[in-house]
Amino acid sequence: HNTGGHWRCDMLKIALMDHYYSPKINILIMKVIIDCAKCKSFGTQHMHSLLEPIMCRHPFKLLVSDYLSMPTGKGGYHMLGLFMDTFSQHLWVTKFKTAGTAKTTIDSLSVIFNTYVAPKMFMTDEGTNKLLLHVLKWLCMPELGEDDADTTKWEQLPGTWPDNLDNAVRALNNCLLPAFKHMPKELLLGLIINTKHTRPEDTMVPLDVMEAATHMAYAAQQRLDGYNEAVKHALERKRVHPGEVVFNLGQLVQIYRSDTDYTFKTECKLLLKWSTPHRIAEWLQNAYKLVTLNGTPLHSEYSTRQLHAFTP
Repeated sequence: HNTGGHWRCDMLKIALMDHYYSPKINILIMKVIIDCAKCKSFGTQHMHSLLEPIMCRHPFKLLVSDYLSMPTGKGGYHMLGLFMDTFSQHLWVTKFKTAGTAKTTIDSLSVIFNTYVAPKMFMTDEGTNKLLLHVLKWLCMPELGEDDADTTKWEQLPGTWPDNLDNAVRALNNCLLPAFKHMPKELLLGLIINTKHTRPEDTMVPLDVMEAATHMAYAAQQRLDGYNEAVKHALERKRVHPGEVVFNLGQLVQIYRSDTDYTFKTECKLLLKWSTPHRIAEWLQNAYKLVTLNGTPLHSEYSTRQLHAFTP
């Protein structure tokens, strides 16, 4: 971990598995990172990023959930229960007319368990599904454009969002994930792609053991391909990072809202992680002073770690 530049979980595991095998290698890697004094000095946000490996390579290995309060919409619905499989990114959403309770959670999980299968692990609150909440919000409001800044406020969400909820979830579950090169439905259900369609006359013949084994092999290989693409995507993002980030005077940047990372407020869950564009006014070594597009200066100084180049 130290000699490799304080790698995170996935990079450390790749390096170790070239020479060693251990059934508890994941626990060992996490302990090494947690005990590293240099990594601790960068704060909890840096530690959390190091402890986010790509390890779930099978469906229903980890199911995460959270509740999202919504403005009262058509039919009296004002609460959403979100459940997501961390490997396939497949999302289940249940709308309620009451507040989220243990009973509503159990009822929603029972539908998933009875329809599919019970996951090996289940985690509630502060799960990965937060990454999709702002996407789900916009899919529930198809009539709104990107330039309608005022309509992104919590109070101005349209009351017809329940009518578009099912279509929004369907769009998320059937879109091609760039990091996986597959759709969530394909990864979750083992739907084989790029194969010939079954002939009508073959549907009358009973399924034999070899055909079932062949299908399972195809499904397993497809899931491994998706997992491999996710790892490659993560490695490519690390390689293309320039290491040193320098912004020019007058360049447009966005500010990361780190205050929304650890909060239970519903309003913060719907906020975008990056602010509106600002302009670089002054460079102070590893920090910058910013002004708004109208030229109004901001009082605070912002570290390079909080800024991201704005791309229209």
